[in-house]
Amino acid sequence: MAKSKSKKLNIAVVIAAIIALAGLALTIVGILTDWVSANEYGGTFSEISQLRGDITEALGLYEGFDAAYAFAIITIVVAAITFIGAVAELIMKKKLLKLIVAIFAAATIVCAIVALICTYTLCGNTWYKLAEAAPAIGAWLLTVGGVLCGLGGAYAALKG
Repeated sequence: MAKSKSKKLNIAVVIAAIIALAGLALTIVGILTDWVSANEYGGTFSEISQLRGDITEALGLYEGFDAAYAFAIITIVVAAITFIGAVAELIMKKKLLKLIVAIFAAATIVCAIVALICTYTLCGNTWYKLAEAAPAIGAWLLTVGGVLCGLGGAYAALKG
């Protein structure tokens, strides 16, 4: 007996949800690894934050840090919502849920890109200027993971 089309799981949609999960994992790994690198300085967000606490903000040394950190956290949160929503939509098949997941998927992509842009601001406007800083692997993992999660979640929601 053939199953009705609405009850079948589309393999492409399941793969898209798995890609969204991989993207979510990359965002989490990204925020836990080195975020910026400079000659002898750099490190994870917590290391940068500690150094930031040791140096006065009156000199404007950390312009971009708060925004980069905020958008990195927001990216992880919306990526998690995107993945969970995509899986829920696969199971429930609700049109309103599709729209919500698509919105969160777009927000995931935007937040990941803005986090990277803010990181470039941090590298260009801080004490890192003296050491020629650049976003490290963590910033790139979070950005790539956010984009993957957003694209996978959007595909899973819209085609599921």
